[in-house]
Amino acid sequence: MSSFQQSARSRKPRVIRPEVPDHGTITALRAVPRDQDSRGIIIGRKRVAMLLESDIADLGLRPELELTPELAEAIACNHEFRLAWRSAMLRLSRKARSTREIQDGLRRRRHHANVIERVIARLEHAGLLNDEEYATSAAASLARQRPASTRYLESKLRQRGIEPATAAKAAKEAAGDPLEAAVKLARQAMRSLRSCDPQTRHRRLWGRLARRGFEAEVINMAIREVEGDSEP
Repeated sequence: MSSFQQSARSRKPRVIRPEVPDHGTITALRAVPRDQDSRGIIIGRKRVAMLLESDIADLGLRPELELTPELAEAIACNHEFRLAWRSAMLRLSRKARSTREIQDGLRRRRHHANVIERVIARLEHAGLLNDEEYATSAAASLARQRPASTRYLESKLRQRGIEPATAAKAAKEAAGDPLEAAVKLARQAMRSLRSCDPQTRHRRLWGRLARRGFEAEVINMAIREVEGDSEP
């Protein structure tokens, strides 16, 4: 067995919802190094969970508070929420995401459905997650990178979990006039196809425009225009 396999087998599974005692009292709420908005929940001499300060306040946690089964469950659930919230915020700090992308990321980390729903609700309330704004921005970015049809952009947005109506609206706005977009793309493609014979160039132009979702009629009109530009 390789050292990597041995390491993988010996690695402890990640605990997202800890076992919190349902009796006794809270000993202390201890600051967490490098995480100023969280506190460790100390019972006896052991830190059993870590919660956001806002959730500690909502639960009314304090030293010497008596534990109950209901409170223990709430502490465990909020410990998991903190992990899920941190994970979602980290992903959003790297780049904008759709709601489904955040949900899928949290599911892969095996978070419970009720925790995922709560994270999404808090992100939306904070204005950090808005699928309409995301769709508009993502469609515009895709169109800037390389001209494409409304159908192509809509497909890309739906792959990211955007609702059909929202995707269609954003794609239409970003794509603009289909013939203008197709001509622009064809002219870009012509730069690498000038050395090809006319038949090969026509075939490759057609394929490139088709892959970006343009209709046959639009493709033919765009190719005629750019081929006319290249005529002496």
